Amino acid sequence: MDVVKDNPEPCPTENEPANPQESRRTLEQIAACNSSSEQGSDRNKSERKPLIRQSEALPDDPTAQRFCALFPHPWDFIYAALPNTGKAQWKTQKRFPLKPRNLWALWENTTQLVGVRFGKKTSYGLIDVDRGSQYHPENNSTAFDSILFALENLGLNRFVIIFSSDSGGLHVYCPSTLVKTTHFSGRL
Repeated sequence: MDVVKDNPEPCPTENEPANPQESRRTLEQIAACNSSSEQGSDRNKSERKPLIRQSEALPDDPTAQRFCALFPHPWDFIYAALPNTGKAQWKTQKRFPLKPRNLWALWENTTQLVGVRFGKKTSYGLIDVDRGSQYHPENNSTAFDSILFALENLGLNRFVIIFSSDSGGLHVYCPSTLVKTTHFSGRL
C-alpha cells in the first residue's frame, strides 16, 4: 500500500462533509489522521474507551450510516490489501479504533479488505462456513439449506451471504433487532 508523504490528504474533521475521494484512502492514511488524535493507546485493552461517540464521524450517505451501525465495536479490526492471487496478508490494528466513516471508506475501497470483531454485545450473528465443510453448499446443498432453515426457525428470516475467502468460504450474517451478549450469540 502506498502512502503519499509529500502531499498527504488533509485529515477530515468531524463536521466536514465526506470527500468523494475518501473511499480511496488506505489504512495508513487513516492511521496518520487517527494518530494525531490518539488517546490512551498505552492503556490495557480492557480499559480502553472508544475515542468517539457513535454519532461522530459518520458518513453522510444513509446506507453507509446503516452499514456502520451494524459494526459498533471499533477496536482490534483487521485489514489487508486485496491480493491479485493467493491469500491476503491480514494485519490487526490495535493502536486506534476504526471510526465509522473510515470503516465505510475502507469497505468501499476496492483495493482493501477490512474486518471487524464482535464487542461484548452484538445485534448480528455470523456463521463461518469453510469451503471444505460438510455444510458448504458446493459440498452439500441440503446441509447448507438446513442451516438457513434453522436460522428461520430462530426467527432470523433475513441473512446476508458473502464469500469470506479466496478459497470460497462463506460468511452468513444474521442481523437481528435484538441486542444480545456475544457469549449468548455464540451458543445458539
